[in-house]
Amino acid sequence: MLLLTPRPRPGQRCRAWRRTTFALVTGAMLSVSPAASGEEALPRTWLVAAGGTGDCASAPCGSLAAAYHRASPGDRIELAAGAYPDQVLPRRTPEATGAGDPTGPDGEAPGDERGVGVGNIVVLPAPGADVELGAVDVHAPGVTISGVSLDAVTFRATATGSGVDRATFRARRRQAVTMLRGATRVFVTRSSITGGADHDRVQVQGAVDARLEGNLIGGTVLSPGSRSHVDCLQVLAADGLVVRRNVIYACAGQTIFIQDTFGWGVQRLVFERNWVQDCGWRDESCNALFAVQVNTPGTTWLHNTVAGAMYVRATAPTTLRGNIIGALLFDWSRLSALCTGSAFAYNLVTTNCPTERLNTFPNTGNELGLATFVGNVGARPNPTTGPDLHLVPDSRGVDVGSPYASDLDIDGDSWYSAPDLGADEHVPAAVP
Repeated sequence: MLLLTPRPRPGQRCRAWRRTTFALVTGAMLSVSPAASGEEALPRTWLVAAGGTGDCASAPCGSLAAAYHRASPGDRIELAAGAYPDQVLPRRTPEATGAGDPTGPDGEAPGDERGVGVGNIVVLPAPGADVELGAVDVHAPGVTISGVSLDAVTFRATATGSGVDRATFRARRRQAVTMLRGATRVFVTRSSITGGADHDRVQVQGAVDARLEGNLIGGTVLSPGSRSHVDCLQVLAADGLVVRRNVIYACAGQTIFIQDTFGWGVQRLVFERNWVQDCGWRDESCNALFAVQVNTPGTTWLHNTVAGAMYVRATAPTTLRGNIIGALLFDWSRLSALCTGSAFAYNLVTTNCPTERLNTFPNTGNELGLATFVGNVGARPNPTTGPDLHLVPDSRGVDVGSPYASDLDIDGDSWYSAPDLGADEHVPAAVP
């Protein structure tokens, strides 16, 4: 028989006969626990139901907060079918947050085949359940909300590494996504962000290293008299924001608006492989503004397609490489400085910059002209299928010799059905 003796705790004195007796008893009854064998405890599933009052394990709890209070890193919180009121995910002590990097080990977005929010706490519908949440106020770090329909989400400064994946936003009572000052590594990925006529879709108010990737961010048809200033994406303060592979279409004001509104700074913004449409298809209340308005330095644009006008008022150069832009317009009062100092390479544009500046060292590979798309990109999009974003075979495009060109065909399938949004090469692939 194997005899095991427990090690005394610091300051504890154990007599030899007590240790021997303990060993004899436990030797016959011993079952090796996960902790003793070095194995980690298995993740648990906590249940939530509208109106629930239980302990979240044997019986459903009634709120996300109650379930999150009991959860540990790696656990799941499952929501029963139904409609839920507004929810708060409160901050907890550091030992129990489950905080961590929202990406997997190879940096992929959460929600792939390894499971949503690797290493964190996951909130998702129970199998087969349709779930509608109100607004969710996220203070908690390391939480991924996936697969639900919800009004809105707000990420607070303490919500490090939290995010939303594969969700549908309705934006009925407020703007759909708000990323507040200090919210670090928060994300919204592979979600549909559309909704009401009077609320901006995404507003970034000082988040750090935040990410918007693979989303459909769209406007709505406004009836006469509706609010006429609804932006798809407002960046009012940010450090390290990445906006990648989104379809962003036709809100009432600017589709993308960037300005240092609070004086906190806008820096290290990267927009890559997005499709951006202006608001020209809406007659009754469109402001006739721009697809993109940039009022601050610190932005880099790589392989985007802007089917409309991009207006740059920034006081410092903007980096543009490998983009298709319908009309690239610089503020006339700063035209010489912006055209001279901005970094242009291998873009297809029409612009008010002097032609000789486009390909004067260090700028190179730029062409003047317009692309032609298979779909009517000026028309109101179908919210399900979207426009056909492929270029027609004889369209102008970005020079295939560009050192900034991707090895992927990036001419753009409908919405996020394939990872090839953004500007195309000179020789487009066949339309699938």
